[in-house]
Amino acid sequence: MKPSIALGVPGREQVMARVGEQVRVAEHDPLGRAGRATGVGDRRQCALIELGRLRAIAVEDLGVGDAILLPRFAADRVAETIRRETITHTVLVPTMLGMLLDHLDASEPGQRLDSLRHIQYAASPISAELQRRVLERFDDCDIAQFYGMTEAAPTVSHLPAIDHRRGVRGEEPYASRLRSIGAPVVGVQAEVRGPGGEQLPAGEIGELWVRGPNVMLGYWNRPEATEIALADGWYHSSDAARADGDGYLYLVDRLKDMIITGGENVYSIEVESALLVHEAVLEAAVFGIPHPQWGEAVQAIVTVQGGSTVTGADLIALPSVDRWLRGSSGDRVAD
Repeated sequence: MKPSIALGVPGREQVMARVGEQVRVAEHDPLGRAGRATGVGDRRQCALIELGRLRAIAVEDLGVGDAILLPRFAADRVAETIRRETITHTVLVPTMLGMLLDHLDASEPGQRLDSLRHIQYAASPISAELQRRVLERFDDCDIAQFYGMTEAAPTVSHLPAIDHRRGVRGEEPYASRLRSIGAPVVGVQAEVRGPGGEQLPAGEIGELWVRGPNVMLGYWNRPEATEIALADGWYHSSDAARADGDGYLYLVDRLKDMIITGGENVYSIEVESALLVHEAVLEAAVFGIPHPQWGEAVQAIVTVQGGSTVTGADLIALPSVDRWLRGSSGDRVAD
């Protein structure tokens, strides 16, 4: 009998994982194998990412370094720990990266985190501006992205350091790939499927399906949910995505977050990315609200950079935003 373990947070979804297979996948995991060579003496730091912590411990057990775990995230403490423990690798979500950069810029201008050699980000989309800041600030560090979920424990795809560096220099196709979540990691299949389960051609948007030894056995004590999630032998991610001709994957939205306005699909992540193009916008959140004529209207809440001013009309007028918020059948933007 193959060993398994229940993973998750009490009170939330728990999954049954294939421990042996997932450790073998971890051997090819970007945290352990991407970027510069790793080995004895490497020190990894993780904060607040439950499966990130699990991977860090697994990588340590594989004999390629120590794992330094923090109980919570605070930018000043992270910076201090990196220096004190000479951390070489870290995993952070984009929000944490932004907070770390803001701390360094405000409190430690010109100071470097010289021990860092590899930074991974995951768990949420990263804006083009934040991605640029990270690559410029840590210009001698490998920067990589991974995408996954608890059900895949947790890695599905990976955008390696070379794609980031060549992309930020404007080289194609790497520059276009910076908006992607990379390509599937070794041993994992990921395909974009249509409503009938058919594999869609490059460029078409559908649901991302995942198959591999890292995929869960099922949800703990939830056979009905397991049957739905693992139908046809694939994990159905509920993420809307598209693939390019080279197999790179691009997240579009969570299917449940997709806004249907006047019969047209509007993807919140795409609109958020379009809003973040404006120099005054620090953060953006987009969602649908009921509309008597169109069914749903697009609503956005933005945080403005300190000292900046911008109006809703200014943002709607952006060509990248207008593409999503206005159509031939009329105005679908909430007041």
